[in-house]
Amino acid sequence: FSLYPHRVIVNAWINAFANYDIMPTGHGDIFDAINFSGLKQVVMIGYFGSLSKRITDIGVNLTTFDFNEREKPVAPMHQQEAALWDADAIILTATSLSNNTFNHIIGISPETTPIFLLGPSTPLAEMLLNIPKINGLFGVRFEPFDHETITIIANGGGTKDYLKRMRKIFLSK
Repeated sequence: FSLYPHRVIVNAWINAFANYDIMPTGHGDIFDAINFSGLKQVVMIGYFGSLSKRITDIGVNLTTFDFNEREKPVAPMHQQEAALWDADAIILTATSLSNNTFNHIIGISPETTPIFLLGPSTPLAEMLLNIPKINGLFGVRFEPFDHETITIIANGGGTKDYLKRMRKIFLSK
């Protein structure tokens, strides 16, 4: 799977099976499931705008990294490894599975810092929880045969375009 589009398709195929074949730990947003208020520093890899605001609104320092550095409060990528070592928790976009950064981020993160995999691309596969650093998988489900969402994606729409059509669910340790 050396090509990005192939990894995206495989990720979607895995999600089509894994995300519907499990009993989730819970339903809802990561912010409702994880108590961030006791933390001093969170690192977010992959920008999630509304979650960023919720975390900073409770007084937690947040450092965000994203390949798309336009119009976002993101830190320079060369600071990422040092920031990971200062973090009390890491929120990692599931897009890291498709863009081939997942293994690198897991590898350079401290053993004791919990990592939460987040986003519509998250495979809710219990085997990912066998990775010691992964403490939670925060993904989504869509209604079966939701042709409207498929049309949105086929026309180049992103998460914001189909947000109201998905149900957030999670698995945690």
